[in-house]
Amino acid sequence: MDDTWTDAATQPHFVVTNGASSHSGMLLFTIEHGDRIPPTLKINAGLHLQDSSTATITPDLLQLTDLDTTTSNLTYLITLLPRYGKLLLKGTRLPSPPRFFQTDIDHLDLAYRHNPGSPAELDQFYFLPSDGTNKGYLEFGQLREEPAVFNIQVEKVDRISPSLSHTESPNTIVDLGAGRYGIFITSRHLQGSDPDSPLEQLEFSIIRPPQFGFLENAATGRTRGWILLNS
Repeated sequence: MDDTWTDAATQPHFVVTNGASSHSGMLLFTIEHGDRIPPTLKINAGLHLQDSSTATITPDLLQLTDLDTTTSNLTYLITLLPRYGKLLLKGTRLPSPPRFFQTDIDHLDLAYRHNPGSPAELDQFYFLPSDGTNKGYLEFGQLREEPAVFNIQVEKVDRISPSLSHTESPNTIVDLGAGRYGIFITSRHLQGSDPDSPLEQLEFSIIRPPQFGFLENAATGRTRGWILLNS
């Protein structure tokens, strides 16, 4: 048998001869690509957005790669949905069971919408990367099988100005000792409110001090350079 091989990029040909006659033929090789490598969670940077807003989850925030799997087959299987918001795919809720693909992220079709009025500053969802064949996924070179976590940081925006909810002139004079007398100003006399801010963060700045006396912090004794706290 006389084997004749052409360029490596072409199919191999051969000629069989018995000295009197010959016959030519060609070998055909079928190569099946096996999926041996799990997907790699290359990027899991998390998301940052303002409260009550919607933000797109882009490839620079979340990305799967796989050497032997097409991007359209790389799947994020959701094991725990966000608690204080919703994941949206092209503006609608995820299918059931909840999942999305890397191509959805690449096409900017995946978004997170924070629920208006939610007090949470941190939300998250859990997911399992999958290529449809292998068990587990790679992260930092290590094979993992437990769900990964995508963190969502929510920035609270103060949209409403504070208001005075209670004002009443104090009239009880208290003996402070050492020949000193004063009037305590408490939250029963002066109270502010703000639905966007905790009470302990509300402050009263002194614009003009009293004309016939002075303000003193009863806890520290300071008479200058301080502000009234809403407590």
